[in-house]
Amino acid sequence: MLTEIVSESDIPLEGLALINFHADWCGPCQMFTPVFEELSVHFGNELFFGRVDVQNKQKIAQNFDVLSIPCTFLFKDGIPKEKIQGYKPYGQFENYLKQKLNY
Repeated sequence: MLTEIVSESDIPLEGLALINFHADWCGPCQMFTPVFEELSVHFGNELFFGRVDVQNKQKIAQNFDVLSIPCTFLFKDGIPKEKIQGYKPYGQFENYLKQKLNY
């Protein structure tokens, strides 16, 4: 499941969630968008996928200390556990998620 705009209250309090902070004007974000969407198709049954547009949700970005984008957080039970900065290709992010999901 891919949710386009996430508020802090939308982040699930149980299980894993991957939240991507992005902006339409950001080139690396535009490159990462199809990667993130494909990941949500492949892993969508195992964790929640959401996106936060930092232009529209500046306060949320500030709350999570997002200083550069794209920036992706792995949450566990509603708590941010890991912060991944910058663009990553599909294969690299797929391997990362497989490790986190104990494949």
